[in-house]
Amino acid sequence: MANKGPALYNLEPFYQAGIDPKTGLPLKMGKTGDGWRKEAVKKALRIVDEQDAVNRYVWYNLPCNISS
Repeated sequence: MANKGPALYNLEPFYQAGIDPKTGLPLKMGKTGDGWRKEAVKKALRIVDEQDAVNRYVWYNLPCNISS
């Protein structure tokens, strides 16, 4: 049988990737009161959805200093 005793894991890669090892959520989601996680996840999903919608199409005739 394998030893099921305590283990010490290297958490540095999680912190470098910006992930909280305890919750598995990004570190940028600050803790501010009750319901913070639900609101932060909704905000992150809204931003991703907006970026997907805008980048779905190829934009033509834009000014030189604005990228598509």
